Formats: sequence, C-alpha cells, structure tokens
Amino acid sequence: MIKDSVKQLQRPHWSGLLNRVEKIEAGYVNLDRNENQDEVLCGHIQKAIKHFLDLTSSMKYEDYYRYYEMFADYYNTSMDNILITGGCDEAIRLTFEATLKSDSVFLTISPTYRGSVTNAIDLTTNIIECGEDEDEITAHIEQHRPDVFYICSPNNPSGRVYSAKFIDYICGAYPNMTVLIDNTYRHFCSEDYFDLCKYENCLLAFSYSKSWGLAGARLGILQGHANTIQQITKIRPIMSVSSITLRLAEYLHKHHYIVEKSLERNREGIAFAHKYFSNCEIYSEPTINHVVFEPTEDIISRLDSQKILYGKAPEFSSTAIRLTTLPKDQFEKLICLNTSK
Repeated sequence: MIKDSVKQLQRPHWSGLLNRVEKIEAGYVNLDRNENQDEVLCGHIQKAIKHFLDLTSSMKYEDYYRYYEMFADYYNTSMDNILITGGCDEAIRLTFEATLKSDSVFLTISPTYRGSVTNAIDLTTNIIECGEDEDEITAHIEQHRPDVFYICSPNNPSGRVYSAKFIDYICGAYPNMTVLIDNTYRHFCSEDYFDLCKYENCLLAFSYSKSWGLAGARLGILQGHANTIQQITKIRPIMSVSSITLRLAEYLHKHHYIVEKSLERNREGIAFAHKYFSNCEIYSEPTINHVVFEPTEDIISRLDSQKILYGKAPEFSSTAIRLTTLPKDQFEKLICLNTSK
C-alpha cells in the first residue's frame, strides 16, 4: 500500500484549496504564486491563442521533433542535450526518478522550493537539508556524500544567486553526485549556468511559468550532457506537454521581443516593489519576482481591504509575507493608488 514516507508528507489534497478558490471567485487578486501577470504579455498571449494558433491541434498527438529543433536553436545546443517537460516540476521529478534509489542520500538547500522534497520523499528517506551558505553546502557535501544535490538559483524564496564558479567547483569535485540546478528564475539575474552542462553529473531545469508567462500551460526544459539526457529520456511520460502549449511557445519564440519587453517591465517592477517596501524588513533579493518582507499592520489591512492574496513566509518569521511583484504601472495602480506608504 502507500509508503510511510508519503503518509508523513504534509501536503493537502486539492480540496484543501477551497478557501483560496472561493476568494479568487469573489474577485481577489492572486499575488501569492509568483506568476507573471504582466497585462501587456497577457494581451499578446490572448491574441495568439485567438488568431494564430491552430486549436484543432488539441485533437491530435503532437510530434515534438520540430519543437526540439526550435528549443535547441534557442538555447544554442543540440537536440540531444534537452528534454521537453511538463513544467520544471516534471524535469525535477524525472531527474530524481532516474537517479535516486531507496538507499540514496539526497541533499537540498533550505529554505527552497518545496518541490525539491516532495519530489524526492517517496524515492528515498535519506533527505538532508542545509542552509544557503556556500561553505555550509560544501561541508554537507563532504560529510554526507549525497547521491543527488538540488540547488535552486536564484533560490525560491530568498532570491539567493549562486556563482557559476561555485557550482562548477562542486560538479567537478564530486563527479559521482548528480547536481540539479533549478534555474526557473534565470531571467531575473545575470548568472549563467549553461556551460556546466559539459559535466555528465550536472542538469539544468527551467520553467516557462515565470518569465514567459505560461504558468497554466505547463512547459519546462531539462538540459544537460547528451549521455545523461539520453538516459532520463527513457522514462519520460508519453507526450506530457499539450500541442496547444507547444504551439504557444513556438509563437512566443518567433516573437521573442514580446517576452523581452515583458521581462524589462517585470525587472523594473521588482526593483520598484523593493523600493516601495524599503521601510520594512525585506528578506528576499531582487532576483526573483516576489518580495518577502515583514509587513506593518497597515500594509496587511490595505492588502486585505483591496482583496489581494499574498503568501505566508514562515521560513523567515511567523509574520513575514510573500507578495508577487508586478510591472511598475500595474503595481502602482493596484497597491499604491489612493494609499500612502
């Protein structure tokens, strides 16, 4: 029957989200999930779906070959170095399924994206967490000799960015340890990890949910050495990404200026949100599309009165909150209008 490790995992069924669903249906604005809510990008996506996508493709199984060519060209790599996945979550899951055994040691930084543990806990019970500090990470690797190490950079929720030099070191120094870099928020920082795919033990996972605005479309890319991707590809689900999602991604790749302009607006919005809440204690870096901070009672009152959903951030304090950032003009209209800081 069900594994004990799964039974012990504290993760609610979808029915546990009824309260949130009812708030959304009542008109609340959801700023609790790090989604790209750029209204200009949204308009382009709606236009593409309405006028340029062949929606009858939803009735057919898609042949991924041309999309692999497109992604390989965009990422300046070979088709053999990438795997199309259903979001970054599937990239994480496939990596863990291919590398973790029941007696494996799994190391993850903490705090970090909860999917690191939820995707590993049914595969191994030897889960070790360490802080974000590079020296602490190195010490834990040396002490525990993990089989798999998950590192999110920029890290969710803190925004901590790790240097390519540091990750290059651990990939080279520990060749028997699989290093999975969750690079979902790559467009909000300047660090580049593509060259690390030269190592057979290094994998790079990316999501189209944040910078590309396709959270609901569920698209991701797993990139790595051809020898490693060849093995992981064997256990991929059958056509887990829909034809509509792939065609929408194709449209945005062909009109990439749309995404670039959205990124410019979002980066400006991140900087503005950090400045706006600068009188509060801010826990996150401006390298991720949310701001984690210690709110005043007045801020909480205003967010609640304006029907704005925000996330809790217990990793930092019992009262800290996490608020998705927006392009500056949207943030000013929603948060700042007729209010004083």
